[in-house]
Amino acid sequence: MSQQFFPAKIIHRIQETEDAITFYLQPSKEDFPQYKSGQYIAVRFDVHGEKHTRYYSLSSSPYSDQNISITIKIKDQNALFDFIKNNLTIGQQLETTFPSGSFTIDINKNNNHHYVLLSAGSGITPLFSVLKSVLHQEQQSKVTLYYGNRNEESIIFKKQLDELKQQFKDRFWVHYILSQPNKTWNGLTGRINNDFVTKWIHDIQNVSPDILKSYWLSGPKDMVDNLEKLLLDFQIEKHNIRREQY
Repeated sequence: MSQQFFPAKIIHRIQETEDAITFYLQPSKEDFPQYKSGQYIAVRFDVHGEKHTRYYSLSSSPYSDQNISITIKIKDQNALFDFIKNNLTIGQQLETTFPSGSFTIDINKNNNHHYVLLSAGSGITPLFSVLKSVLHQEQQSKVTLYYGNRNEESIIFKKQLDELKQQFKDRFWVHYILSQPNKTWNGLTGRINNDFVTKWIHDIQNVSPDILKSYWLSGPKDMVDNLEKLLLDFQIEKHNIRREQY
């Protein structure tokens, strides 16, 4: 079945980092469906008459954001990324599909869960949607985020994450892990890999041991594969592990 595209206007643009940009979109469809955190949309770009289709997770939350948003990391020097970085501005139209995807969360205001999120780089995008929904809607649930990047300047959503950490300081913990930190960095260093997870897994399992924990993995395929295998080795049940890869 072919995808159906329809116009969506760019109403806001935020330069998150040097190479990551968030675009807030206003779909033209009045019947745009209520989406779930973790879903994605296809976006079709017209670059000098040539069509390019890409898939982006929604970084917005249906509970805390008025409009949908996608966050694009500029990874390569090519015509498409040059177009996105230099030509996409407020008021322009993109072509998008309805949201889809199964890396989703069913929010329940009565939940008392602990969500453990592990991400690297632009893999934070769907998890940013998930954690905002949990924090705003599940008043008893807790969220721990382990987020790996190269350096402090490359941390996507850092300002918003730090603000959420202050707002929900009793329910939200953020741990940044940097592989090439600046000399002034006093936080965790390294990568989110098997050695790192092995060091903290017992601690996280001992936090609120009586409530359900689920583990959400989002990042490069090799990282996600290795972390899932390690969690299974630590007797984490497979149905409590969710994964998204790129």
